[in-house]
Amino acid sequence: MDRVKVLFVDDETMVLNSIKRSVLDEDYSALFAVSGEKALEIMESEEISVLVTDMKMPNMNGLELLKKVKEISPDTIRIVLSGYTQLPQVLATVNSAGIFKFITKPWNDDEEFLPAIREALEYYNLKKESDQLKEKIEKKNIMYQNMLNYSNDILKNIKVDVNNIKTINRLIFNLQKNLLNKIKNNQIDINLVDYYVDLINSIYFDFLDTIPSKNEKFNLEQLAKSLKIDIISDSQVKFDKSDFEYEGNYSLIITITKTLLKELLNHCNENDFEIIIDKFDPLNISINFDKENFHEVLAKSLELKLIIMILNELSNTFGAKFSINIKDKLICLNTNLRSETNKN
Repeated sequence: MDRVKVLFVDDETMVLNSIKRSVLDEDYSALFAVSGEKALEIMESEEISVLVTDMKMPNMNGLELLKKVKEISPDTIRIVLSGYTQLPQVLATVNSAGIFKFITKPWNDDEEFLPAIREALEYYNLKKESDQLKEKIEKKNIMYQNMLNYSNDILKNIKVDVNNIKTINRLIFNLQKNLLNKIKNNQIDINLVDYYVDLINSIYFDFLDTIPSKNEKFNLEQLAKSLKIDIISDSQVKFDKSDFEYEGNYSLIITITKTLLKELLNHCNENDFEIIIDKFDPLNISINFDKENFHEVLAKSLELKLIIMILNELSNTFGAKFSINIKDKLICLNTNLRSETNKN
C-alpha cells in the first residue's frame, strides 16, 4: 500500500530543511516545495493527503495557494504554518480556505507541529474511509433499488400474463363448449372434432411457450428472417428499411404470424400470397393474396376462421388485432408498435 504524502511549502530553504529533519522518522512520505507554483506542479502528479504551507511568500502567497488547493483537491487537509499572529488575519484565512490547523512560527516539534500533522492525517484517513463507505452504501442502494424495480417489473409482468392466460382459457373453454354443442346438434362432422380440438390445443400451447412474456428489440430484417425459417421462401417476404427498430412481444408476434402462415399453406400454394412488412408506424404485417377466390378460401375454411379468431384474441394481449380486407385481398396483423427511430 502506498504511503500517504504530506507536502510542505515555504520559500525559506532553512525552514524546509528544519522540517525535513523533524519528519524524518514519521510514517508518511514528505514532499517539499519552495513556492506555491511548485506546490501546484507537484499536486498535478501526486495525491497529497496534507498540505502545510507558509502564508507570506512571493508571487503566490499562502492564501492564494490554499484557495487553489481547496478547488482542485478538496479532500486535501490544509494546515497553515506562519508568523501571522493577528486574530483577524487568522480568521480570514480559516474562513476563506478551510484551514484544519493554524501553527505559528516558531513551533515546538513534539508538542505542536508533529501532533498536528498526525491528527490531520488521521482525519484525512477517516474522511476517506467515510467517503468510501458512503460510496459503497450509495452503490448498494442503487443496486437494491434496481433489484426492487426489476422485481416489481417481474410481478407486474406476471400479473399481466396471468390475466392474459385467464382470458385465453375462457376463449378455449368456450370454443370447446361450442364444439360439444355442435356435436349434440349434429352440426359438425364428429370425425373432425379431434382435429379441431388438436388444432385449438396446439395454438394454445404455442402461446404458453411465449410465457413469461417480455419485450424485445428487433428490426424488420430480423422479423423477416424469422418468418422465412421452415415456412416460406425469401421471395414471399417484402420489407424496407431494415434499420427501423421496434420493441415489443417479439416471440408472440412470430408465433401468431407463423401459425397463420402454416394454416394458409393448407389452403393455398406458396405462390398465392406474399408477406409485406410495413415500416410505417405502427408496424403492420400484411398477407397479400393473388388468388381470385380469396373470399371463398376464407368463407369455406372453418379451420382458418377458427385460427384467426384465436390468434386475434392472442394479439389483443399485447394491443394488436387482425383485420381482413376482402376487396384488397389482405389479412393484416395491426400492431401498436412504433419504431424507436421515430420515438427519438
